[in-house]
Amino acid sequence: MAGLYVHVPFCRKKCSYCSFVSFSGRNALMKDYFQALRKEISLWGESGRVQDLVFDSIYIGGGTPSLAPVEYICQLLEHAFKVLNFKAMPHLEVTMECNPDSVDGARLLELRKSGLNRVSLGVQSMSERDLEFLGRIHGNSQVIDAVHAIREAGIENMSLDLIYSIPGQDEAALADCLARVFDLDPEHLSCYELSVEEGTPLEQAARRGDFRMPSQETRLSLTLLVEKELRAHGYKQYEISNYSRPGFECRHNIGYWTGREYVGIGCSACSFVAKRRIRNLEGLEAYMNAVMHGRLPCDKLEELDRESMFREAFVIFLRMNQGADLHELAERFGIEPNAYYGSLLEQMVSNGLMYSFNRGRRIALTPRGRHIANYVLSHFV
Repeated sequence: MAGLYVHVPFCRKKCSYCSFVSFSGRNALMKDYFQALRKEISLWGESGRVQDLVFDSIYIGGGTPSLAPVEYICQLLEHAFKVLNFKAMPHLEVTMECNPDSVDGARLLELRKSGLNRVSLGVQSMSERDLEFLGRIHGNSQVIDAVHAIREAGIENMSLDLIYSIPGQDEAALADCLARVFDLDPEHLSCYELSVEEGTPLEQAARRGDFRMPSQETRLSLTLLVEKELRAHGYKQYEISNYSRPGFECRHNIGYWTGREYVGIGCSACSFVAKRRIRNLEGLEAYMNAVMHGRLPCDKLEELDRESMFREAFVIFLRMNQGADLHELAERFGIEPNAYYGSLLEQMVSNGLMYSFNRGRRIALTPRGRHIANYVLSHFV
């Protein structure tokens, strides 16, 4: 199975922490951009590269896809279903990211009729203070209205994005935020520690000394609180930052974390097909110009050898709580993980950062290892 990612880069306002390719004030190009998206899907279909792929998920991300006119999204989905192989249609997962200030129940109802069955809502926080710090343009009342609209449209699979470890946030403030989130009754939660990304307004503010990020001790205490509260409310952690009720794990993202192939369309979108990693052009005009002249808008192409794919698969498998199946990796790539990494795996286990189970067949990060996952995983790249 494979996944299709669609990048919609338009925003009303770019948030201070966001490092994704997105643009505000460019909505006049939206009609032409969606035409280019449909054209790119056609180019993939004509290329012969995806004829053997069966797609079972679509993820429309951004940017703010919910800003787009509903007919643009419906036409896009209809075209994708026509050109690509969606034999898994009865069990298809179709997700669209939405911001609370651009959710409309009537539009969602039309999208549901076209196949949308999952919404990822960019809540980020239920604290007005934190929302202001993050540069968000919605408030708590809009979050509540958006959730009601999603449910009234018949969407029964809703994920909320949250950001924590925000400067000035303590355990009491985070606990209050989480309590408000639980009242919204989502099926899935993605919880991310705030990070200061290069080139963002947040980084510029940090350089000026406008704020101080929480200490490592505070960040750990807030992470432990998130894990404890979500577990107590019936959400199971299945990946470093993702939690769900049983059966509501994000199939599309699991595809990334289990090494499945995927096609990304839109400016800056990435694909992984036939041992090749492809990144599209970032600029709106450059992307649209390439596609409308009949060219796949490739900016960077990387041919991955067997060893590179093995290392990458091992690392991304470890992001999930189920860890890596060592036998499966050996069969898929012809490389035995214990022999390849030698004593490194033993050291990680003895240091309490990883553990093996299923009679040594699987290996995964311990809770302590997940808390410093970037450090642990960097040893295996």
